[in-house]
Amino acid sequence: STQSTGEKHEQVREENKNRVEDFHQERRDVLVARTEDRAARNEMKEGLLSIAETMQIELDTRRDDILSLRDTLRQKQLAEEAARAAALEPDPASSPSPKPVSAKKPKSPKGAKKKK
Repeated sequence: STQSTGEKHEQVREENKNRVEDFHQERRDVLVARTEDRAARNEMKEGLLSIAETMQIELDTRRDDILSLRDTLRQKQLAEEAARAAALEPDPASSPSPKPVSAKKPKSPKGAKKKK
């Protein structure tokens, strides 16, 4: 303990100065790391947005293809159904016309009075 009070004071001041410098360096390092992390996250976000946009375009394209195929199939089925219906219907020119229905309708039994 041969140090004088002034030397001890100088040593404490030097230690405090070093601690403050270390703190400021650590703070700068943290801020740089934060900035780099933010930049990396923003880059990742942009990449993910680009992937999502590409996937949406692909989904829309495939959906349009499926809907187009479905519509084509539906039109084909309707045409086939119409052809079957036409094949089952008798040709009006070759078949005799049905007899006209009598103008008189049979009386309903509900309105008739019973005779005793």
